[in-house]
Amino acid sequence: MNDSIVICLIVAAGKGSRMVSHSLKKTDGTEPPEVNLQHNTAYIPKQYTLIRGMPLLEITMRKFLYHPQINAVKVVISKEDITLYERCADNLLTITQSRALAPVFGGKTRQESVYNGLEDLRDLLASKYYKQYNKIKILIHDAVRPFVSDRIISEVISQLDVYEAVDVMLPVSDTLKRILPQKHAYNEQLAPLLSIVDRKELYYTQTPQGFHYQLIYNLHKKKQEQIISLKKSSKSVSDDICLCLDAGIAVGIVKGDRSNVKLTYPEDLTYASTLNRVSGFF
Repeated sequence: MNDSIVICLIVAAGKGSRMVSHSLKKTDGTEPPEVNLQHNTAYIPKQYTLIRGMPLLEITMRKFLYHPQINAVKVVISKEDITLYERCADNLLTITQSRALAPVFGGKTRQESVYNGLEDLRDLLASKYYKQYNKIKILIHDAVRPFVSDRIISEVISQLDVYEAVDVMLPVSDTLKRILPQKHAYNEQLAPLLSIVDRKELYYTQTPQGFHYQLIYNLHKKKQEQIISLKKSSKSVSDDICLCLDAGIAVGIVKGDRSNVKLTYPEDLTYASTLNRVSGFF
């Protein structure tokens, strides 16, 4: 029996409410140079925004499909974005072979989307081919982190031989301040400064986060059942490692990278284009 197999689950079902994506059409009816994909709304989600002519999601998929230790990649998408996704997938046909699995539709929250992806993998992993492996390793990655390095991917996979869950972290370098919101309408400029937060024990979390499949599936299934049964009293989680910490699971740590940024705001796209031009990430 073989030792392990590695599958990457890329989460790309979000709407990117914090990023005002490029409009498909200018006021004169022409298409902006960085956007040439058609969509059924006036804007495209940030994961399909183009950086130097390539959708962010496609760049991210390439990172994992080209990695020699990744056996398969599955993407969680919004049902409304199926055409956008298919165009990304079509561009990858020459390199994917059978490693790019069919996409699965996400849910209303990131946690629900990840659960849908893990649930969709169950039948596949029960097949004869996958049963020959002792261990199924799952990497869960944000679609809008296109600059993840091969080093991070490799080290997360390696740490999964020791731990059931692995996080990617980077020490906070900025000075952090705690403010108290006013009781009336919140205004960041008016909120009084309380204190400077000690950053010695604070870290940024990045992805991919790695897990043994059965562990993270069971934790997500339990969380999803709580959300359904308790409704509003059980909050969704935006970080998969949190489920492991709540369950008392030991977590391995891999050092992150400053370039492995999550592209969240409009100005991040300019930074990403510049970073690629200078460093040649893709």
